[in-house]
Amino acid sequence: MLNGKFWLRQFKFWTIVLTIVSLSVSFGLGQAVVIKSTFPRLSNYFLSWELSDEQAVELAKWDLVILDMEHQVKNKEKILKMRELNPKIIILAYIASQEIRSDSVQLKQYIPLRAELYQGIQSNWWLKRPDGQKVIWWPGTEMLNIADVAPKVNADVAPKVNGQNWGDYFSNFVTNKVLGSGLWDGIFFDNTWNSLTNMVGDNLDIDNDGAVETKSEIEAAYRRGISLVFGKIRAAGPQYLLMGNDGDIFTELNGLQLENFPYARGWSKMMRDYATYPTLAALPSFSAFNANTANIGGRDDYQKTRYGLTSALLADGFYSFDLGDQNHGQTWWYDEYNFSLGEPAGRAFLVRNNSRDFNQRGLWRRDFKDGLVLVNSGSVSETIDLGGEYEKIRGTQDPSVNDGLIVSTVTIQPQDGLILLRPLDELSGAVFRNGSFARVFNAKGQSLRNGFFAYQKQFKGGQYLYRGDLDNDGEIETLRLRGNVVEIYNGENFWLSFSPFGSKFKGDLSLAVGDVDADGVKDLVVGQHSVGNEIRIFDLQGKQKGQGFYGVYKGYAGGVNLAVAGSQIVAATTRDSLEGKLLKKWTAFIGSVKGGVNIAAGDINGDGIAEIVAGRGSGKPEIKVFSMSGKQIGKSWLGASAKGKTGIGVAVSDVDNDGTGEIVSLSTETFTTVMR
Repeated sequence: MLNGKFWLRQFKFWTIVLTIVSLSVSFGLGQAVVIKSTFPRLSNYFLSWELSDEQAVELAKWDLVILDMEHQVKNKEKILKMRELNPKIIILAYIASQEIRSDSVQLKQYIPLRAELYQGIQSNWWLKRPDGQKVIWWPGTEMLNIADVAPKVNADVAPKVNGQNWGDYFSNFVTNKVLGSGLWDGIFFDNTWNSLTNMVGDNLDIDNDGAVETKSEIEAAYRRGISLVFGKIRAAGPQYLLMGNDGDIFTELNGLQLENFPYARGWSKMMRDYATYPTLAALPSFSAFNANTANIGGRDDYQKTRYGLTSALLADGFYSFDLGDQNHGQTWWYDEYNFSLGEPAGRAFLVRNNSRDFNQRGLWRRDFKDGLVLVNSGSVSETIDLGGEYEKIRGTQDPSVNDGLIVSTVTIQPQDGLILLRPLDELSGAVFRNGSFARVFNAKGQSLRNGFFAYQKQFKGGQYLYRGDLDNDGEIETLRLRGNVVEIYNGENFWLSFSPFGSKFKGDLSLAVGDVDADGVKDLVVGQHSVGNEIRIFDLQGKQKGQGFYGVYKGYAGGVNLAVAGSQIVAATTRDSLEGKLLKKWTAFIGSVKGGVNIAAGDINGDGIAEIVAGRGSGKPEIKVFSMSGKQIGKSWLGASAKGKTGIGVAVSDVDNDGTGEIVSLSTETFTTVMR
């Protein structure tokens, strides 16, 4: 043993280095937006004019973010950073369709786009009363006349707006100035009301003739005008998403946000409108709820947050929760956001009679692939037999509700909801020893789920397995290490086997799986685990890719454990230290560790960069997390009982299917064995 220490090192073939250097980041702008199929779908209605680096990183965790258009001028790099952290994020530019701040020009240094837009507004474009007074709806703003009969203006001085009305000018501005920036996936239009007169009254002169038009004339001209605006902006390209706030009659848009859930229209009507709009709107279609504290604060009103989220999950839209309509600008994150329910397994139904009519109040249920949702929209608490065992979320914000218990019956209070998860019974996307007891942790070492036996009954306990979709065909393959042989199974059927180091090699193997050459297909990284230290890479047919290399030096017999982080191979000694094409090395655990270091790698904190997880190979079951540069992240913790003395295995697996890996500890003191 060299100095009683164990080392982690990273390896990279020079050809892979060249591949990485030659890659450029593509965020898919200009391509059709894909809305994810799993739930929950999280949105953030973030209208603050300020955007810090920290907020940009936080916002990248949401699926859909609505940002004020001004950020394209002030915070372009932060928008790009959000896309880098979350390549699938949808970012829409916020702009009001028919009102503007009165002080836009005075605040030019803060809101340069609004100032530019304001300076082009002609006097005949304001929405006015018959006496010529401007219409004001929201304090500090002025309304514009978006009706199709609004006067068109000829102006020979800049900005030239010959033959345009407000709708024409606004459409051109959004198309050229906002979408033309290349930063956005589409536009979010505020004030897309179903009715203009219901909001500002019917004492309006929309054609500038000094007389009041009838209510029906106003509404018809308003709807025609706003639809013309949407059509002109849609002409910028079918790839852009167009979303409105409040108006469910404008089905030429893709999306609709219903703000101030559930009070704006009442639970039943908002649920009906929310569920119905996507069936009528332009594809890809979606809806969203925005619930909030009604501007009184109280981010810790967890019942209100749950009620909104679980109600949103009864149909297929997005959900956001913030302070209120006077300050949409928070990055509040809730325990429920950390878990994925997968895809829906059916439609929502009222438990007492299986009705799907949201006019009926009471206890609602919807099942998903990985759990279920319950919502009590009634006025009395209700108890339900779930028909099986489910796992409550293990949370820290409201542990009296999200206590992690396994339950078969629950009681839901009025105006509350609950997310339940199907208990874990399988580990995928990671190498594990069959029959190990698996415990799931987040990056901080906090327990997330109840433990379970990672066990595949068709294989012997104690054998090393990997289960996952290796070739992107949608089917699960299994890798088994058996002595000096790697076996590949397609489903439960044997596919092929090969001996990575030849049939005469007498030791056993270590294994890691990942796309190390960035060709879109998984590679098998195999090391000599107990005798020797050579590492080789193979394709799924068992054909070697490139030359092997030694983890320590030729002739060293200590063995290596392996992990893959992106295109980098991470290796740890089973006894001593490593050598090779070295990028970095460091001591994982101080002192004598006879079993060496067990390792895994993956992005466990959602920053888009892999971390390295190390577990002691013997002694206490201690786990540490390191950055790829070798810096320890946070404190170490125990992945099993402190009484354990056999070390701890580790894996990184996205057990809740939210796109971010969780740390899985694997203890083998309690073992399941199948004689085969």
